[in-house]
Amino acid sequence: GDKESAVKLLAESLQLASYDEGSQELGTYGDGKKRLDWILVSPALSFEQYWVEEEQVSDHQLVVANLAVSSDP
Repeated sequence: GDKESAVKLLAESLQLASYDEGSQELGTYGDGKKRLDWILVSPALSFEQYWVEEEQVSDHQLVVANLAVSSDP
């Protein structure tokens, strides 16, 4: 949600899309409130599904997405 976040600036400059960037439900770090891990995709792809696994393998949770070739060129 931060207009000057590194992820937002990177995504905008490379024309990449993220999934539901304003969501408060997709935290990946610590207590699950901070979203530090992202999947960014080119315009040729679109998100079909996106979720954060509950099980932790480190101090971060896994981010998983099902992608499709976008119908918009």
